[in-house]
This record gives sequence, C-alpha cells and structure tokens, in this order.
Amino acid sequence: MDAPVSEPSSSALHGLHAGAIGFASALAIGIASTAPAYSLASTLGLVAKELGPGSTAAPAVLLIAFLPILCIAVAFDRLNRIHTDCGTTFAWVTRGVGPWIGWMSGWATLLSGILVMASLAQISGIYTFRLLGMDALADSRFAVALAGTAWIVLMIWICARGIESAARTQYLLLGLELIALVIFTVVALATVAGSDAPADALKPAASWFDPGNVKSPSALAGAVLASIFIYWGWESAVSMNEETRDSARAPGRAGLASVVILLLIYVAVATAAQSVHGPAFLAEHASDVFLALARDVLSPPWDRLLILAVLTSAVAAAQTTLIPTARTLLSMASAGALPATLASIHPKFRTPHVATWALGVGSCAWFVALSFWSTDVLADSILSTGLLVALSYALTGYACPLVYRSTAIHSWKNVLVLAVLPLLGAVSLSWVFLNSCAALAEPASAGLMLGVGVPLVVGVGVLLVGAVIMAARFYIHPTFFRPVESTALRVPRASPEETL
Repeated sequence: MDAPVSEPSSSALHGLHAGAIGFASALAIGIASTAPAYSLASTLGLVAKELGPGSTAAPAVLLIAFLPILCIAVAFDRLNRIHTDCGTTFAWVTRGVGPWIGWMSGWATLLSGILVMASLAQISGIYTFRLLGMDALADSRFAVALAGTAWIVLMIWICARGIESAARTQYLLLGLELIALVIFTVVALATVAGSDAPADALKPAASWFDPGNVKSPSALAGAVLASIFIYWGWESAVSMNEETRDSARAPGRAGLASVVILLLIYVAVATAAQSVHGPAFLAEHASDVFLALARDVLSPPWDRLLILAVLTSAVAAAQTTLIPTARTLLSMASAGALPATLASIHPKFRTPHVATWALGVGSCAWFVALSFWSTDVLADSILSTGLLVALSYALTGYACPLVYRSTAIHSWKNVLVLAVLPLLGAVSLSWVFLNSCAALAEPASAGLMLGVGVPLVVGVGVLLVGAVIMAARFYIHPTFFRPVESTALRVPRASPEETL
C-alpha cells in the first residue's frame, strides 16, 4: 500500500522548476509538439484516402478539425486560470466530473502519448537512414526499430535534465522544420503556377476550402479523426504551466496561439502538396507524402532539406510528447491515483525523472512490439491515438462548464466562453469518436484484427486495460476515489474575477 501523498502547496505545486521558461518557449514547445512536418507527411495522405478518390477537400477538413480544437483550447486556457496543475485534463476532469472519469481521462492522455511514440520513433529511424542515403537500412524493420529506440532514449535524457534544456533544443529543431516547410510551400506553388508544371498538377481553387464538398459523414469522421492527430500536441504549452512565468495566463495563451499558427501552416502546406499531383497522388503515398513529393518539388540535393525537416519534426515531437505525458503521470501520482514513486522530482533538475523514464521505457517497448506486429505502424498508431485524443479532449470540454458552474451565469460572455464553446468542441469530438469507432468496427476496415480495425482494437483495448488497473488501484489505495479525501479535488473554487 502506498504511503499517503501530501497535498502540494499552491506555490510549490508538484515541486517542478517554477518560472523556468517564458511565453516564447511555451509557444515553441506547443507548436513543436504537434510535429508539423511529420504530422503532414504521415497524415495528409491518410486524410485524402479517407475522403475518397478525387476529393480535393483536404484543406477544408483541416479547417473543420480546427474549430473543435480551438474550442477545446479555450477550455484549456480558462481551466488553467483557476487550477494551474501540470496534469491538465486529468486534474480538471477529476475536479469537474469526478475521480473515476478523471482517472480514465488521465489514462487516455498517458496512453495516447505512448501510442504515438511508435509512429514518431519509426519515422525518426526511417528518416535518419534516408538522410544518410542508407535506403536499405531504412527498409529494415530491425534497423529502424534500433534507430528509433535510440532517438527516444536521447530525448528522455534531455527531458530528464531540465525543461530549459528541452526548450533550447526545441528552438533549434522547430526553426529547421519551419524553414523547410516554407521553402517547400513556396516552391511547390511556384512550380504549379509555372510553365513547367506537372501534367497532373492542379491550381488551388476556392472549392478546396469548402466544407460542403465533403459528402459522406463517415468519410468526414475518418478524415477529421486523422486531422485531430495533426493538431494534437499544442496542449504541451499548457502542461508546462507550473514551470512557466505568469503560470495562470501565459500557458493558455501559448496554447491558443499554437492552434492558430498551426492552422495557417497546415492549410498552406496541404494546399501546396495537393496542387503538385492532385489528391489521388497523396492517397497513393499515404504513408509518407513528403518523401514522394520531395524530388518533384525540390531538386537534389535540396530534396534532403524536406527529409531533414521531417526528421527534426519527429524527434522534436518525441521530446515534447514526453514532457506533458510525464507531467500527467506526475500529477496522477501526486494525487494518489497512481503509485507515489512516480511523483519523484529530481533534486537538481527539478523534473519528474522517474515518470519520464517510465514512459520512455513503455514507449520503447510498444514501438518495438508494433514494429514487428503491425503491417502499417503509422496508420494504426495515428488512428488509435486519434481516438484517445478525441476522447480526452471531449472530456476536458465537458469538464469546463462543470468546474465553472458557480460562476458561468454571471454574464453572457462567461456563458459563451466557459460553457458554450467548450461544449461545442466536446460534442463535435464525441461525434468524431463515436462515428470513427463505428467505421473501424466494419468488417471492411483495413488492417483487421478480431474482425475489426486494428486502431479500434488498440484504442478500446487500452481503455479496458485502464479500467482494470483503475479497479485494482481503488482496491489498493482508495483515497483518491473518495471525493472528501482526494487531494486532487482540494482546490479553490473559481470566482467571477478569475474567469475573464
């Protein structure tokens, strides 16, 4: 049985390095966490495939997916203002809905981080060999598993040494990535507009941005689920709230700014990528659209710039996935929801080093297992992660009006910001989650396991495993699940002045 966990003071919180980074670092980590280049490379073709042959609505889908994500970003910002806890979704859902649903929301956050590390590690391994011209090794499962695992271990070591080191690393990696994406977008659009444009090139049209061009609800749900994966990660800026200066406001603003900047990046790059050879080409090369487009847009040796962008993007995202996930684990352990050992803080670096290494080991094990089990590591990990992300985001949206229930009625602005927008985001993501589960349950789903799609088996399977662990945790250490005693619920009530 665990020793009782003492409640952190409002100033020290979980013992992390308070005020270690500023708004700019939080913004950089928020953007880098989504891995723009990697996310587009691995997901844009999947979006085109979900939409069906000939559909040019990929940019429109990115706009559609942005709206619920923006609503959830508003919820993150407002919830952080009254409860600055690095556990974010776990802490807020526990407070607003209750410890049982809160525990499962934290579990979904943890597992989404572990699941996505498989695709991040795989793309890191593949692109390392592509960059070095070792194509034979890039096609070897064993070599890619070894290189991807090495990258994860390196990122764990950096994260464990302090948030400042992680932030400095992100400036470098994100800078290289964004420069390459800007060059690709400009050159691709210039190529299509020029006299030497490819025969199957398409000039961008207003219809590409019209959501009405998506006819099938199931296609829309699948495409939005993949797009949610593209946006996922911006909340890392909020997860570092305890280590950010002006912790009540700066992290939430960094998260909101990240979402808007990502929208601009994604729509511009998706438009440029689709224009080169059309949506069918993207769907045919769904596993990696940039690798397929690199030589057609950027002549050798400049095509390696795009390879470098995806590599740095995946490596940066691996690091910034560890940061918020480890802090969720820290928050859960501090509240008594998980063993207290996981709440240990390094005495010198002030980081959750035990939680970070635990997640790293779990991520490596999952990546190696999936590398030799799944026939499509990228698609399976993306869609299964998307299910968990949609669920955890939706729960956060539902929690916001419940946490603020005593103050939301004080003004119409409060009602809009604290209830309407979060609920719109939550309902939209719930629809995506349920429709995607229904689509993946169809026997026609690709990558079948137990008669249904692998992503559904993985996504639902890890939730069921979580339910078993939660039940065992209740038996071993029931304090967290008793609202009167739970440290996770002992936070001040919001006042109207704190909300706006």
